[in-house]
Amino acid sequence: MALKKVLLLDLDDTLISTLNRQFSVLNDFFEQILKKPFCSFEVYKKHKSDNLSNLNIYKRYDLDHAKNELLYQDYFQENIEKEKYLSKDSLLVDMNIFKSLNLKYTLNILSLRKQSNNAMRQMEIMGFTKLIDTFYFLPHEKNDNPKIKKISELKSREIIFAFVGDSESDRKAAESTGVKYFHVDREFNLSDKQSTSINNVLKKL
Repeated sequence: MALKKVLLLDLDDTLISTLNRQFSVLNDFFEQILKKPFCSFEVYKKHKSDNLSNLNIYKRYDLDHAKNELLYQDYFQENIEKEKYLSKDSLLVDMNIFKSLNLKYTLNILSLRKQSNNAMRQMEIMGFTKLIDTFYFLPHEKNDNPKIKKISELKSREIIFAFVGDSESDRKAAESTGVKYFHVDREFNLSDKQSTSINNVLKKL
């Protein structure tokens, strides 16, 4: 029996939605640290659909951002992967589709996370540990794309079918290593692009 090819999958905003988690960290920063009001979740989603980064959204609502920006960045990085915020994440992928994919491919997750223990507990709660062969959680690197190095390493010992992701850095990681790439649009950018939702992309594989 032939070995199954490996399908690499990004996690955040590809298989799961982190929108509520990101909003909650920002909202708590304004409420608890700055003691200032922040925008509603609906307005936050609109900002994200306009391709604003969290940093730029923050700056819109804190007139003292020149003084507080480092405080915000430290708070966001310290809290974004805490379990109380990870619990805000929700599934984007239909797990029935995912189960059928598991029969065709060896599924590996390739994600930028620095707190791997919290990430694994989240994966167990959300039902991924029964379907994923290997989880690769890589720390963020300011001036580098760590997924490029990991995919290159995996190619030396695995037959990789493709990489599924949602960001330009995911696309570059695939292209830099000669791996086929399938792009998923983020939930707030879908509208008339339903063919690029995660479930429609996976159905075609």
